[in-house]
Amino acid sequence: MSNTVAIPIVEGEPYTEISLNNEVFQPVMTIKERKTFITKVYICVEFQLLSLFSLIMLTKLYNLQHFYITDVGRGLFGLSIFFSIFPIFACMCCESIYKRFPVNYLMLLMFSLGTSYMVSNAVMYIKSDTLMVASGLTTLDVLFITILSFFVDISHCYQFLSICLISLLGITIINAFILSTFLQIVICGAGSILFSGLLLYDTNQITNVNSRMYTKDDYILASINLYLDILNIFLYILQCLQLTETSN
Repeated sequence: MSNTVAIPIVEGEPYTEISLNNEVFQPVMTIKERKTFITKVYICVEFQLLSLFSLIMLTKLYNLQHFYITDVGRGLFGLSIFFSIFPIFACMCCESIYKRFPVNYLMLLMFSLGTSYMVSNAVMYIKSDTLMVASGLTTLDVLFITILSFFVDISHCYQFLSICLISLLGITIINAFILSTFLQIVICGAGSILFSGLLLYDTNQITNVNSRMYTKDDYILASINLYLDILNIFLYILQCLQLTETSN
């Protein structure tokens, strides 16, 4: 039986494998590797968000609603569904492809364009003012959570967040049959809070020097996780504003 733990003293010094009772665990990143990893993650997130909001803005500026309902537009919508789902299934079947260049960037491009086109279709009839308010609130939320992540660590709350997410999904399915506007507003409020918590959790996993959730080559996966958190916050806030405006 061997119990060895190697901890680097100098920044940039590589970590060796950690072996406890003949079981090898993923070593944590060095400080230098962590900084590079964080930089790559946020560059990828910025690209995804830029793709999303650029397409939404083009939809509003050039009135692409009519294009979306044409045969070509509906065909592209079907293709966007494939682009959004395929990278997820690919990750489930073979996570290592997200560590191979240039396949990892191709997956990121497919997922970003697919989700951007789908969301643009979903919001094409929503007023521009409502979209701007939702975007502003989402930006403030993300900035607040990012700053909060420097002071609060909820890495131990994964099980709690998972239970909340499953519960929210169950209530959403129930409301699909009940069709209660009030309950949907409650779901949107709870969803925006829950995904803010998930954003804080994922940010902790990316920035925490002791985190073992990601390796230095998992920046694409990490960026997609952050992007999905931000996207869900935006969609829940947008839906809440839309339902409130409709009720009034």
